[in-house]
Amino acid sequence: MQTRPQRGLAPWAIVILAIAAAMLCAGAVVLTLAEAPAGDRAWAAVTGALVIAAPIGVGLATLARRQDRFAAILVGAGALWSLTVLAQSHDPTLYSVGRTAAWVVEIVVVYLLLSFPSGRLTSSPARVAMAATVGLVGLLYLPTVLVVQHYPEPAPWSTCGIDCPPNAFAIADTTPAFVADIVRPLREVLSALVFFGVAVILAQRTYRAGPLLRRMLVPVLAMAIFRGIALAAYDAARGSAPTAASVHALGWVYVISLGLIALSFSFGMLWRGLYATTALQRLTLGLKPQTTPAALRAALADALEDPSLQIAYRLPDTLDGWVSETATRVEPPREQQGRNLTEVSVNGQPIAAIDTDASLPQDPALLQAAASYALMVLENGRLVRRLTSSIGELSASRARIVAVTDQARRRIERDVHDGAQQRLVALRIKLALESERLEGEAPQTAAELELLGAEVDETIDEVRAIAHGIYPSVLSDRGLVEALSCTVRDDGIGRHSQEIESAVYFACVGALDNVGREATRIMITLWADESLRFEVRDDDPGSGRPDRGQAWLDEPLDRLAAVAGELAVEAVPGEGTRVTGSVPLR
Repeated sequence: MQTRPQRGLAPWAIVILAIAAAMLCAGAVVLTLAEAPAGDRAWAAVTGALVIAAPIGVGLATLARRQDRFAAILVGAGALWSLTVLAQSHDPTLYSVGRTAAWVVEIVVVYLLLSFPSGRLTSSPARVAMAATVGLVGLLYLPTVLVVQHYPEPAPWSTCGIDCPPNAFAIADTTPAFVADIVRPLREVLSALVFFGVAVILAQRTYRAGPLLRRMLVPVLAMAIFRGIALAAYDAARGSAPTAASVHALGWVYVISLGLIALSFSFGMLWRGLYATTALQRLTLGLKPQTTPAALRAALADALEDPSLQIAYRLPDTLDGWVSETATRVEPPREQQGRNLTEVSVNGQPIAAIDTDASLPQDPALLQAAASYALMVLENGRLVRRLTSSIGELSASRARIVAVTDQARRRIERDVHDGAQQRLVALRIKLALESERLEGEAPQTAAELELLGAEVDETIDEVRAIAHGIYPSVLSDRGLVEALSCTVRDDGIGRHSQEIESAVYFACVGALDNVGREATRIMITLWADESLRFEVRDDDPGSGRPDRGQAWLDEPLDRLAAVAGELAVEAVPGEGTRVTGSVPLR
């Protein structure tokens, strides 16, 4: 089946049931106060109200949060147990109804103990014990209602002692001797044995259970043992000394144990909830944001105590189908007997399914919280992968832009060198030759040509400077140390890719261009470990002034970002500027 967030009963239904339970308790108190002896009235009234209120209160508290089979059975059990209060009446019919209901109550108690917390008998020993209880009550208790003149006295359900009303349902005039001599002793022994058998089944189940279920069963097991001992002790004491004060006290203990069993269910569920909270906390703290599918499955299996837990992942629409944590194709998740299927969806679209063992008493809130956290982890991993892909695409795009820019720079540099610069050099030679030829014939013209030649020389120098600034050939030919024409200290950095060297070069050149006129010393330091690192330091006292802008940083930052590099500027007014950066070599 599919596990979805469950809603409890409607508030108006809870209110109606609570009012009905209050009326039952009030009726039990009124009847007890009116019929019980003066010395036992208060205690009998409190006990009767507890027997009714405990199971109904625990059941309604659970039903208010979620619809639960066991909780519904608890509410019904409380309503049935209210009939036992009629045994306090002096009216033969009401008294007989109360005493007969007390026998039926034992069937309900055994069923609750064996079916907790699912409300179902999930094992063969539990079904056998339940069948034995029904057989015992149906064969040795209920048939005697028609033949006995009086119910066994005294009884824990009434305060009339050994002077109680007669059985209103008897159809015979006398009680057969075999009922008192054989049936009654036999059923009392068998009742104790069956109840201790129930306790043994609970003990085995508790021993074999995981921490989550064990915490639920321990208080229930304790109360089952307590009630079994109380039942055996009361029957033994009643058989030997019916009027003894100890019999009266043991009777009250036996009746109170009924309410305590209902409270043990509540305590077990509370203990389970606390452990579930701890398990969820352990799950959230133990998983990393970018956990692997295998680690996610293992963490969920540990938190939910279900080694058989499996997670199937939905492929994108373009690749329809489901895969396991190992990326192996699997069948689409579907309902299976004995399994719970919890869907993990985003905007109504399933992206994963968690398959758990239905026989385990999973807390619905824990299961939903675990599924929600799994959704968060899956979505976070998906977003991280998408972000990583976007960052990779962005870095690749930056690298392509820088590479294209550098290619354009080198092409312009070649065009300037091979085109304009060569033509200017040829023009300079022609001017010099023409000046020499006209020197004897027209000295004035020769002098003017010589001046034009000097201007051409200056133009050639400017063109060379432009070409050098576009992409210096010395950088590609000899590397960073030779290209940076100032005081450079290097630690044998060697040669690196064109992208890395150009990024560091232009970052250093940009830092040099930003040095103020008051600087007397500039030092560039280059070294390499896992990254190629550089530092440009000057002693310009005007460093850090507001008028010294940092617009020059844009190009170096873009270039360094394209190769995953970093750049930092530290300017101290009156001392100088320190520009540092690095580019990873791996």
